[in-house]
Amino acid sequence: MPRRPLRAYLLWLVLVTLLPGVVGASLLFVHQYQKSRAQFERNTMQTVRALVHTVDSKLLQAQVIAQTMSTLDALQDRDFPLVHRQAREALQLAGDGMVAVLRERSGQQILNTAVAYGERLPLEPSDSLEKVFASGRPGISRVFIGKVVGEPTVSVDVPVMIDGSVAYVLSIGVRPGYFDDMLTPRSVSDGARASVVDAGGTIF
Repeated sequence: MPRRPLRAYLLWLVLVTLLPGVVGASLLFVHQYQKSRAQFERNTMQTVRALVHTVDSKLLQAQVIAQTMSTLDALQDRDFPLVHRQAREALQLAGDGMVAVLRERSGQQILNTAVAYGERLPLEPSDSLEKVFASGRPGISRVFIGKVVGEPTVSVDVPVMIDGSVAYVLSIGVRPGYFDDMLTPRSVSDGARASVVDAGGTIF
């Protein structure tokens, strides 16, 4: 019967000795990886929820401003020059990044605080505008390029009720800069990115 060389026995001895440690280290690595990944996912979800809450709060702020403006006495009296002036004053107090627009059902703009009152304004119909006229409830548009400001805009639209019916829609248009204070490099962990996306998948 051939004898196994001493070198082979020593090799097997080393392997048998190291194997439990290698297996244990591998299992520990897998466990630590899974634990770290689970913690990363929890942290990411917490960040996403916080950012979603902030976006909702900022859009709600724009809606509250629009609803407050929709009850102005000057608007009920159709004193549009006064509405334009009061809307500009209100938005200056609210901060940068917002524009007030008053439109008829056709989409014709009656006033736009981005320009002086009396300037020629465009026809700007939209599905979101028609939904507000039809339902009498506030709505939020998808991202579009404003014909006056020429920038990506999201419109928070509210009905203006006169004599029990929707006479106009008052919109607060917000531009990307409106979210600058929430989307900063410190908002998310290193290597991650956050974006505000509309219902159609367009990055705002």
